[in-house]
Amino acid sequence: MLHNRLPYLIALLIHAIIITLYFWEFIVDANIIHFSLGGDGFKNFFTMAWYLKHDSGYWFTGMNYPFGENVIYTDNQPIISFLLQKIALIIPKIHDYLRAIITLCNVYSLAFAGVFTIAVLRIFNLPFTIAFFFSIPIMLLSPQVDRIGGHYALAYSCYLPMLFYFTLCILKGKKVLFNSIALTVVILFFCFTHLYYIGLAIFFIIPLLFTAIVFGKIKIKTDYTKIAALIFAVLVPFVLLKLFIFISDPIADRPQAPWGFVFTRTNFWGVFVHPLGLFSEFINIFKNWDPFIGLSGEGIVFIGTVPAFVVMLSPVYFLRERKIETHTLILISSIPVLLYAMAFPFFIPKFEPLFYKLPAGLKQMRASGRFAWIFYYSAVYFTAVYIYRFFRDKTFSKSWMLAVLVITWFIESSIINTNSRKDFKKFGARFDLKEETKELNQLISKYGKQASDFNGLLFLPFFLNGSEKLQFETPHLATAMQASLATDIPMISGAMSRTSLTQTLMIAVLMGDRFIPKPFLEYFDISKNFLAVTRNDMDLNEREKEIISKAKFIGTSSWFNLYDLPLSAFPYHKDTLLNLLLQHSDTSSESQAVAYRSFDELNSSVSFFGKGALESFSNPAFLFNDHISNSSDGDTYEFSVWTFADNTTTSMPALYISVVDEKANATIESHEFLAKHSGNIIESWVQVKGEFKLAKKDYKVNVVGYADKGIYDEMLIRKKGVNFTSSDLNRDYFKHLYNNYPVY
Repeated sequence: MLHNRLPYLIALLIHAIIITLYFWEFIVDANIIHFSLGGDGFKNFFTMAWYLKHDSGYWFTGMNYPFGENVIYTDNQPIISFLLQKIALIIPKIHDYLRAIITLCNVYSLAFAGVFTIAVLRIFNLPFTIAFFFSIPIMLLSPQVDRIGGHYALAYSCYLPMLFYFTLCILKGKKVLFNSIALTVVILFFCFTHLYYIGLAIFFIIPLLFTAIVFGKIKIKTDYTKIAALIFAVLVPFVLLKLFIFISDPIADRPQAPWGFVFTRTNFWGVFVHPLGLFSEFINIFKNWDPFIGLSGEGIVFIGTVPAFVVMLSPVYFLRERKIETHTLILISSIPVLLYAMAFPFFIPKFEPLFYKLPAGLKQMRASGRFAWIFYYSAVYFTAVYIYRFFRDKTFSKSWMLAVLVITWFIESSIINTNSRKDFKKFGARFDLKEETKELNQLISKYGKQASDFNGLLFLPFFLNGSEKLQFETPHLATAMQASLATDIPMISGAMSRTSLTQTLMIAVLMGDRFIPKPFLEYFDISKNFLAVTRNDMDLNEREKEIISKAKFIGTSSWFNLYDLPLSAFPYHKDTLLNLLLQHSDTSSESQAVAYRSFDELNSSVSFFGKGALESFSNPAFLFNDHISNSSDGDTYEFSVWTFADNTTTSMPALYISVVDEKANATIESHEFLAKHSGNIIESWVQVKGEFKLAKKDYKVNVVGYADKGIYDEMLIRKKGVNFTSSDLNRDYFKHLYNNYPVY
């Protein structure tokens, strides 16, 4: 490729023109079109925009304030953000064009993917023209196209073709030193753009190297320079990345087993069939059968109908040829990777516990379906080589068939690419922050304050996500971030990846009720307030309404209501709780409509109060299954239990209460209460709380918990209006509970 650049430059230009035609409407308005205003889309723009404007080095301060976050875990494309900051020294206003920079880099990376695809196919001796025509559908069908809709750091479609090209050059013995250095630089650059790129490099190069050795394509004794070059190219970026995280990241309690590995997997249908592919009409014949149900967007890694047909017939090819060439080698080496992308064998319930035994780095890469990207390129490159060789005698009939296959492949890829662009339009929007920025700052200025006069920005409805334990969601995440960018005030809330569990629990306690301590407020200047922001058209829950009722109204803009919110809006009524305890210190469960389980008779690794807790490693965990003594028909009950936020598990427990009529063998009502939505938190313990009605006193109450590992303590069911206390005078921390609240 390097010794004859002109054809590749021409190909790059043609690919760029094709991409421009396909993405024209997004390119001409690149700086005002946002591909996604939900999920990760706007967040991944916000983290870059805030960093460029306010931060430097390896720490991001725009969310999770005042703690901030290491840039590696913010999806702000650290290496690119760092380079843009350096460019800003020459072009100060470059951050005003960030949206355009992200869009253009993402879409035109497809053009480079096409060029490197040509280079890969040339290694297999395809004529340049044939390789060029194959590269177009391969480029358009790239599984990373869909990442343009929000996962911008993962939308660089050129990465894997570059990885394939430099790796294959080394295997072929072409300029081993140069290509090893080039491969190292590529992996290093992209792994500091997003962590998944180092995973993709390892999952491509190591299996390929192992397969090459097994099939005798690389001899350990004679080809040690090739082996060393490939290991060097993976090892150096990996070590440097680990070293960077070790030096820059003080957080010790990030989630160890993020949720989603099985949920995001691909399967046979996600790889070999597509809802819009050539076989889709065949599937539609079966009206009651949809093979794509339960398959997430991460699991759609369609290789194309033509490659699917060729790959499924490849065993016949292997048996006929009876030799393993390099294009066959990359296909074989990618099959175990495809199985991993299918979460095999972990999606089988019997083998699910094995997931927790994986190395920590693998568990962090929870979107398993992304590893099927390796199989995509292995399959399409194998297909291109196979089809060309099958038709290369160039008789008229076979040349015509070759053209039909390539055109069919192109049409299908074009249809699917067009559908992706329709989704971008559906979930995206055009807007410019300049007018809103002006309005908000005028309101704050008119109120007599500026950004530095506030402790931080609190958006309501409250959101907090990223620790894998708590999950407070808002449908207007992008709106919150727009307000933060417009006012230059960092957000108390956070929506990032692998956030500190301790920090998350501390922030979430703001949503706790009046009997929950709020030590988080000690991090702020008591002379300053929060800037509270709500949308004009957004309803708040009761807790949020209570908070905003204590704020002073600042003003209204086109989208927002602004409030001056004092720290006193988040009270802890310690004295009130103590007085209530003293008033009801002789309360007993024996004569009251109360059901209480302390679990003190059980052994456990941790406990909230008393000696033990219910620790369950299987589902369901039975907390209670009995009648409530001293109950009456129509009573309303409050249920509460404390659950432990275990950093080694994928999620918090879900509690289910069923009211059962045993005589009729029927469930009268059932309720779900989720720990991940609670702000009642004491250190690492989260209180699950809710209400239910007991229509008849002889109905039975069943309480079960679901979690891959659940720890439950102090379960209390009490009739509304009935008070309950419990004491443990041997404790050093708090010795009493009043209605399941600790009393200090």
